[in-house]
Amino acid sequence: MKKLKVGMIGLGEIAQIIHLPILQSMPDRFELVALCDVSPGLLALMGKSTGLNICTPALRRCSTASTWTPCSC
Repeated sequence: MKKLKVGMIGLGEIAQIIHLPILQSMPDRFELVALCDVSPGLLALMGKSTGLNICTPALRRCSTASTWTPCSC
């Protein structure tokens, strides 16, 4: 099965504690390739700690991901 490239939108507490670890625990199914958040500081911190590409909300298109997953409650 081909891996689905996923970009995560929203990097708040739920995304950090639940969504990110779940996606990272299934590397045979998902490849997390990019992160996006409205907070530049949080986005930079998470990008650095994960080594993933970061995309700002002002960016109209980020071609690294085939699917973007909003992570907000």
